[in-house]
Amino acid sequence: MADSRDPFRTLRLPYTAGPTDVRQAFRRLAWEVHPDRGGSARDFHDVRVAYGALTQDLEGARRLWRPPPEAAHSRYAAGLDPSEYPTCPIRVTSERGRRTVAYDVGARPPEWTPTRTPPPGGTCVARAEATEDTPAFGVWTVPLDDHRFRCVFGPPPADT
Repeated sequence: MADSRDPFRTLRLPYTAGPTDVRQAFRRLAWEVHPDRGGSARDFHDVRVAYGALTQDLEGARRLWRPPPEAAHSRYAAGLDPSEYPTCPIRVTSERGRRTVAYDVGARPPEWTPTRTPPPGGTCVARAEATEDTPAFGVWTVPLDDHRFRCVFGPPPADT
């Protein structure tokens, strides 16, 4: 089956599909992939989950299912190749109503060096100074959609 996190792809629908199109696509695919008709249980489950997600969100803005424009033709999330922009782990804590975000700059992959260009659409949020073993680098946040982002290692921010 297609990407199970994107219900429009799973149901083989355009992002402009209406409620009738979704219902018809669900019925067609459920008939094709049902385990009693020779399909796999996993594919049938993916189709049911996609249909459930779309029926709950069809009247809304569908903001969760629109791919970011720069990643439309990329096989990587937000178009970020992990060999160029590896993910930076973050830890968000909340204490007494105060939210704290910590970036794990020590998790930089060994032998990785930053590229010269920042990630597309990214904002630099932290800088790690150069040491004897590592060059300077930055931590960048790149939005994936309205609610999600990816935190990656990249070049150090330009000094102004």
